[in-house]
Amino acid sequence: MIQNISATCVGTSCVCRARLLLSRSATLHTGLHEPKRASVTPLPGRNNRFRANCAPSCVTRHAITRARISGHVRLVGSYMAARGKFIVLEGIDGSGKRTQLEMLARALSDRGVPCEQVSFPNYSGFFGRIVARFLNGEFGPLEAVDPHFSALLYAGDRFESKPKMEAALASGKTLLADRYIGSNLAHQGARVVPDARSEFLEWLRRLEYHIYALPPEDLVIYLHVPVDEAHRLIGQKAARDYTNRRRDLQEADRAHLAGAAEVYYELAHQKNWVRIDCMERTGGQMRSPQSIHDEIISVIAERLAVPAHAVR
Repeated sequence: MIQNISATCVGTSCVCRARLLLSRSATLHTGLHEPKRASVTPLPGRNNRFRANCAPSCVTRHAITRARISGHVRLVGSYMAARGKFIVLEGIDGSGKRTQLEMLARALSDRGVPCEQVSFPNYSGFFGRIVARFLNGEFGPLEAVDPHFSALLYAGDRFESKPKMEAALASGKTLLADRYIGSNLAHQGARVVPDARSEFLEWLRRLEYHIYALPPEDLVIYLHVPVDEAHRLIGQKAARDYTNRRRDLQEADRAHLAGAAEVYYELAHQKNWVRIDCMERTGGQMRSPQSIHDEIISVIAERLAVPAHAVR
């Protein structure tokens, strides 16, 4: 099947328009192989001759308006950047997500891998400030707040960050997130009666992935900690800016944490999810942060085909 691509470039001394006819069977550039030459068909109208000798400043400003191919495409000496990888850390409160995210970001940065971090909720944002009010109990106890309402707040918070996330991925950076859509599914899904949970989760997935069209995760690492241990660790947290409570509305409710862990357990069966147990197999002690970090690095190298030297 032949696909059309119209390109326009504007330089200081030339204006050129070209239609490139790329066969789907043509070899795309992957960084290891050169692509096949693309045939060129002039467009009707003025200046319809494709000028292969355009100035470099013109070439680098090509805009592809109707491209349906993925990967790297060589276009008159310039390349479309490959999408960066999107890695998310998930888990109930107290599972050590923030610690592991910072360790992972340092490991990547030390090895020259460009990356960017996001954390949800963003309590300084429009929706994040309302999330803080919800977690402070301003809308009533947890059971009094409709999970659709709270889910919309968390989803809206991510939607605010969509331009930042898409820009990072489009530039080829590795995007690291402390919580993402999985947190909304687990925490709000836990508040829905089991018989209606599947329908609620499908509604929420449609909202975040389709209505808001938030970028999908390449890899989700689920840090599993038993509920009792997580509840104990929450009590050791320092004061947070978003709440005046020792434990916020969700953290204080052990039954809610157990419900969220149950939903997380089901979510972790998805093909782009990996579960990492944060407790020692014997002795009932938490593993060291370094031990957990080392396993995260191994998972990333295996699942995303990242060279070991890039992250070790």
